[in-house]
This record gives sequence, C-alpha cells and structure tokens, in this order.
Amino acid sequence: MFLTLIVVLLASLAPAAQGSSSSIPTAVPVLLTLTEESASRVFARVKAESTLSADEAAAAAKTAAAAQAGRVKQQQDRILDALKQQPYRASLIYRLDRNTNAIAVRIDSRFVPQLRKLAGVRSVALIATDVTTPKKSP
Repeated sequence: MFLTLIVVLLASLAPAAQGSSSSIPTAVPVLLTLTEESASRVFARVKAESTLSADEAAAAAKTAAAAQAGRVKQQQDRILDALKQQPYRASLIYRLDRNTNAIAVRIDSRFVPQLRKLAGVRSVALIATDVTTPKKSP
C-alpha cells in the first residue's frame, strides 16, 4: 500500500518534472550588454580624435573616460534596481564597466525574453555554466 502511494505520487509529479508550464521556475545566469559606451572606448575615441599635444590629449581622454565611467555606473545601477524588484527578483553576479558596459544577473528563465525590451539594454545572452572537462588519458 505504501509503495503504491509513492508510485502514484511520483506519477502525478512527472508532467511538472518534464517541463510543463506548471514546473518550478529555474534561475539562469544572463549577461546584459547595455547601451552606454564603455569608458575605455571613450578614452580611445577622445585620444584619437584630439588635436591637442599627446600629453594634453591623454589628459582629456582620461577625464572623458572618468566621466563616462560615472554614466556607465548610473545606467547599471538603474537597470539593476529595476531587475531586483518584482516580478524579476534578479541578483547581481558581476559588473563589467571598463572595456564593455554589461552586467551579469541570475534571473528566472521566464523573464529572459522580456530583458531585451528594457530601456538601455543592447543585447542579452545566456551565460554558459556547463563546463565539460576532458577525460584523463591512462
């Protein structure tokens, strides 16, 4: 009788385990590339386009890059604040703010398609987490 009850219970759970719409949400790591230009790109562009001396161009590029880094942080903070709220409830994994402007978050997989529609998001990519290690040879 007890064994029959367990089999019936497992059978009733099978559709949920196979990925039906009633399955438990799965959090996935996602990289969001944002629209603000990265600080390093601003540095390179300002330095390349400058008609000043090399030292002055470098100083101007450094100032411009520092200001851009502030804008990148503001954009990241704004998007993260939105993603931490309902319904997303995302958590930050890491930020990229010098060579590229991106944030990695862990979020319910149901919301991934909606991320592309957020203002300030250029692209969305799932982060691969399955790392296969090669077999050792004898």
